[in-house]
Amino acid sequence: VLFREHLQFLPSDVQAATGLATSLILQDEWLPAIEALRGFRHQHPTDAIIAATLANALEHWGRPLEAEACYHAATLLDPDNYSIAAAWLNAPQAHPQPVAEALMDGARRFAVSGVWEQTVVAETKERLTILWILGVRSSAAERQALAHALAAFDPTRARMIGVGPLPLVHGYNTPFQTAFDHWVDIHDMDLLTLQIVLAAQQADVIIDVAGMTTPDTVLALGTRLAPVQLAWPSLPHLPHDGYSGRVSDHWSDPVPAADGLPIYALEHGTALILRPEIEVPAERGDDRLCFGADAEFLHLHPRQVRLWAEILNAQPNARRLLEIFGDHGLGGRVDVFYDSSLDGFVRQIDVLLQPAPSGSLDMAVHALAAGVPMVVAVEPLCSNNPVHSLLHHLGLAEACVAADERDYVTKALSWVNEPARRQAFADQAQQALAGPVFDFAARGADLQALITQAWADAVASSPVES
Repeated sequence: VLFREHLQFLPSDVQAATGLATSLILQDEWLPAIEALRGFRHQHPTDAIIAATLANALEHWGRPLEAEACYHAATLLDPDNYSIAAAWLNAPQAHPQPVAEALMDGARRFAVSGVWEQTVVAETKERLTILWILGVRSSAAERQALAHALAAFDPTRARMIGVGPLPLVHGYNTPFQTAFDHWVDIHDMDLLTLQIVLAAQQADVIIDVAGMTTPDTVLALGTRLAPVQLAWPSLPHLPHDGYSGRVSDHWSDPVPAADGLPIYALEHGTALILRPEIEVPAERGDDRLCFGADAEFLHLHPRQVRLWAEILNAQPNARRLLEIFGDHGLGGRVDVFYDSSLDGFVRQIDVLLQPAPSGSLDMAVHALAAGVPMVVAVEPLCSNNPVHSLLHHLGLAEACVAADERDYVTKALSWVNEPARRQAFADQAQQALAGPVFDFAARGADLQALITQAWADAVASSPVES
């Protein structure tokens, strides 16, 4: 309301225009945001931020080609704005035709050697200072799981520093309040200040968990602020040479990447999330197999809808339960599910169809807890997919992870008329969920061992030790 009133008095105020659009987006009012932004684009055709904000809204509304055009316009208007470039670097994860390699190659021009330069040397020591850069996109269950794993670190061997764009007392960071010895709020810091502040922490190891969601920290790590700088989750191509390695697993990154960086593999996979407690539902009393898909508009590109339509058309008695969006031409075969509870959603379905290229980790673990089998697609350019990693380390990848589009359809239809097989999967999932993947003491030890190995490698390669 305040933004609208301000724009009535001063229609040319770009800050108020982007503020109105952002407030609408935060309320999931995507279409009103798009309509407003299109009007602002006509008023301010040379403003890159408005163009980029419109691109973001179009991407989430399921208009990837229009979004790509707006992102392209934004980068032409402000080619040195890394935040705009980073927003589009995130978009290929939901784009029907990923172009991640070309985009990451283009991003390397932002990789300054470092506004702040310092010499960092790895030396043998008993207690490491480990700095964690956290973003703001993971789910609450993922944040709590990471906090549990970090709290399991041996404090005699690790001093823990957290870094993020919100204060530690913010509700978003509540899970981390016992995980760190010190917290650094980097909100609104310019690049030079950010590099100086990060360097001042005198960290031995920096783990970048945020990635492209906090583009300024990616730029800041273009120079070595610590002897060891690891990217987790990693992208197929990192935008500069400041990183010394990747945190991944042998399932997500079976061979070394083209950039030659070492891969430090987590024994139990890259997926870290709380295990939900869901009572396995009884039979619904409906003889139609119910496929479920938790998807946003950005997943409704022609390739994905075609696959789902092919699955439904192959089984006349099947129906699909879709959360968030409507039937998109599939008529009475589709129901819309409005319950915001993931528990409620997975209780209504027989098979979960995760959208390509990457489905929700939250939804995947809820489906497994309810004993619901799923099908997910492999996308080569989406490295380090936590859903794929989770299924592999639970021993369920063979049944759930499709090698290509044809295999996606085949695996989905393989669950039809197989109630005994679906029950066997539910039993196997329950046993797997009780294993070490959800043992956060074990996950913390796994992380600490990985960091110790990365530090040992840095010491071995240090000129001081040679």
